[in-house]
Amino acid sequence: MKELNHDDRKEFLCTVLDFFRLEYAIHSENYLTQSRIKENEKHFGEMLRPPWTLDRDEKLEPFFIRYEPLHRSARLFSKSMGPASSLGKFIKLYVRQRKLDIDLRTENYRAFIFQLMRILEDADYLKSQTARSERNEEVLIYRLKIEKILWKLGDGETVKADIIKRRSYKDQTPLPNLFFQEIYRRDFSKIKRLRAEDHTGQLSTDERQEREERFSALMDRQRFQVVYPVLPMDLLGVYILLPE
Repeated sequence: MKELNHDDRKEFLCTVLDFFRLEYAIHSENYLTQSRIKENEKHFGEMLRPPWTLDRDEKLEPFFIRYEPLHRSARLFSKSMGPASSLGKFIKLYVRQRKLDIDLRTENYRAFIFQLMRILEDADYLKSQTARSERNEEVLIYRLKIEKILWKLGDGETVKADIIKRRSYKDQTPLPNLFFQEIYRRDFSKIKRLRAEDHTGQLSTDERQEREERFSALMDRQRFQVVYPVLPMDLLGVYILLPE
């Protein structure tokens, strides 16, 4: 990477770090350690009521970035940074397009990616820890430190392309999704309350029975209108709660 100028090197490193952010591989001592997550899950359950709290079997789980597949006993959610991963394909394409003198075949890619992770950890961007691989070997897994993420207000007109997942977007400027943009700007305190939930065919028996009882209670009080899905394969059912 020494062949790159300062701006290109900065763009490359920011893209790699963005991969961690977009994969939710984020580290926080205050919020995302296992002990903190369990504390917060308990707190949410005690202080929030449905539908604002966690579902019955819902768990908050951070992701990790790893090279080797992890052992089942690790019980960690992870994404790959191996040569066949989206990150690996991006790096190899980046090197090839810029004709950099870097051999990324077989074990050379492994050495390159771990050297890159060490550099980013030494620069205090990443946090590593150990886990057990499928071969029951101790390996390193990584997350991006949350305090290194700088949030800036967008202009509402442009969107940063995810060039790792959508490498064809490199020379394009994707536009904001106007539908979601309008939703995020809407003042929901001035409209009818909406509630959308999974199709009952996706639920357990107890959850389905609870849903049907709640729906029947609303029907008896005539406090709702049913909005059917537009698409036949849509798995969402929506009903609108009318004001009293």
